[in-house]
Amino acid sequence: MRKNSVFLKSSLWFITLYCSYFVCFLMWDANESYKQEFPKWVSTTATFSSVADLLLKQGEVYALDDKLSMALANGEIHFYAIRRDGKDVVYANSAGTDDQLQLVDFPGTYESENYRYTVVQAGDFQAAIGHKQGFNEYLKIYLNNRVWLTLIDIFSVLAGTIVISLICFRDLRTILKSLATRGAKRGDLSLGTSHEALTLVRGLSGFEAQADELAKQKEIFRTQVLGALRKELESGRKPPYEFDCTLVRSDINNFTQIFSSDKREAFMEVINDFFIGVTHLVSRYGGSIHEFVGDEVLFYFKDDDHESSSAVAIAALRDINKLAMKMSERTESEGGYAFRIKSSLSHGTLRFGPLVDGFALAGSPLIESVRMLSHVHEKSENTVLFDESLTDSVSGLCRSKRQSVVMLKGLQGARTLVSLEAFTPLSLHLRQGDEKGLKFAKYYRDDQDICEILDFVTTFQGKIDSKDLNRLISMFRSYTVAKSSAAIKRSFIKCLEQTLQVATYNEEQTHLLSSLISAASHILTEKEWFGEIRALMFGCLTHPNRRVVANTLDVFGQFEPAAGERIFNELAKQGDNRIVANLLVKEAKKEWNKKVARKVKAMLGGQSPYAKASGLYALGEISRFLKRTDEVAFSADNEIQTLLEQASKLLSHANAMVVRQAQSVLEKSGRKIEAEVQQTKSNVTPLRRIG
Repeated sequence: MRKNSVFLKSSLWFITLYCSYFVCFLMWDANESYKQEFPKWVSTTATFSSVADLLLKQGEVYALDDKLSMALANGEIHFYAIRRDGKDVVYANSAGTDDQLQLVDFPGTYESENYRYTVVQAGDFQAAIGHKQGFNEYLKIYLNNRVWLTLIDIFSVLAGTIVISLICFRDLRTILKSLATRGAKRGDLSLGTSHEALTLVRGLSGFEAQADELAKQKEIFRTQVLGALRKELESGRKPPYEFDCTLVRSDINNFTQIFSSDKREAFMEVINDFFIGVTHLVSRYGGSIHEFVGDEVLFYFKDDDHESSSAVAIAALRDINKLAMKMSERTESEGGYAFRIKSSLSHGTLRFGPLVDGFALAGSPLIESVRMLSHVHEKSENTVLFDESLTDSVSGLCRSKRQSVVMLKGLQGARTLVSLEAFTPLSLHLRQGDEKGLKFAKYYRDDQDICEILDFVTTFQGKIDSKDLNRLISMFRSYTVAKSSAAIKRSFIKCLEQTLQVATYNEEQTHLLSSLISAASHILTEKEWFGEIRALMFGCLTHPNRRVVANTLDVFGQFEPAAGERIFNELAKQGDNRIVANLLVKEAKKEWNKKVARKVKAMLGGQSPYAKASGLYALGEISRFLKRTDEVAFSADNEIQTLLEQASKLLSHANAMVVRQAQSVLEKSGRKIEAEVQQTKSNVTPLRRIG
């Protein structure tokens, strides 16, 4: 629920109290005035009654009418009537002609419910002159006479209240604005010009200092604690728990001998570069580094994350062995010695749980992998050993042979060890040209392999079913490339140019084009963006296919959200939900403001479920970005929090697509979804997407 501003609350309280006081004062003043005015009315009525009696006796009826009308206009009397033979000749009343009195025809003083009047008679003529009586009637006159003064008083107080509030709370408003501003320095003491605000700023300053210290400690922690442990700690799962995986242990041959020589420093530089490369490669394949121990590195791939964790492990080892050969070329030329590694694979269950004062992994793969390496005797080549039970899982990626049947110390039963003879090259799978062969491409993520896949797509467009090529390019979406290369950039440019050319006369190629555009943010980095790739992408913004345009906007949002050419404004006017949503994400990354918030709100409030779903997608991406870049500003921003409240209400929408996007928004923003609201998932009506 959105809370009212403290300025608004304080102003409303003050105005309420003032109005209460003002009403009481008016009632008191009216009562006192009534006590003074009523005797004057009685006296004035008596005086004009005497004048009327005299003028009627003289036959000056018109003169009497003039005199009484002037007295009525001046408020000295409230009504008069001149009658002849019981019929009105003149009747005038300050309350209007509708307030017609039933007058008595005989001389004397009379009282009705609201009036007191005197009747005089001379010949055929009668005159009735009177005034209002009763406090309620007087109050109407009193308020009518003071209406403008009352309004001026009220508006003066309102204006004064607003000015005072703005002056008194200006530093507090500045502090609140800094809270909702991304990257602002909220502990700046110059923001506090009052004692209260200074106290708040000092508190924020202490909070920021502590947050900075925690961030530094966290960074130290992240650099000291390897990826596997970090991922498990940040997974949200409560230890202890278990998972199945394939664990790889790679060991550098002849480490002790070289380390003990005078080549130690140069050797350690090589090892450091090698381990950095291993980290990048394991990350590309979605694995986790468990440990670096002297000359060993341990990493694993979870079964839950991969179709075949063993196949992914073999693929990663293929690229790691390539890296080892590059390191060997360096050591042979600089130090005169070869750089070789031996590796073992073990599939099984690992347990993550408390150990001594922290958390650690434990399980048979850790033991089995080290026992396997003890059976490697060949040190002149890079070698890989694994249990024969994994052969079927990795047969499409390598050729292996049975080495020996052994008993591994500490483990039950005999094991048949298999040694890897050769890796299957990517070109062999690509040459098959069918779905079965192309699906193996996801196990090739080295820079050279990425280039080979892009070059293959460039060459075989129009020769192989575009759906197969599209599936091939779509696999890049699962890649995470922290460091790209000039070779990948060249191959990507060549492939994009070819695809753009073919797509101009082949509508089916637009699916391939849109997939290739999306792949850019997965295989390229910002370093490769500017120049030719940006120019080609900019041209895609005018493509007639909405999917192509939307994906291009997404890439601009990743690499260059600040781009501001006229084309972006023109795209916003087209009204396509998907394009507008991606454009809003880009604009929000550039600058989150009320204008962007209003557009997102309009999409969420639209009648079309497609507009709602697109708006929710945009809100989710914006929330994730704002939360990641400055969580304090994200939490303090009223616009984004109000939109998230609106999104939570869509959890009960009748359309399944809208509900899914609403759930995604809350997950991306870090909000919890109430259990009872999640049950609405089973009550929604699916809607088939047709565009």
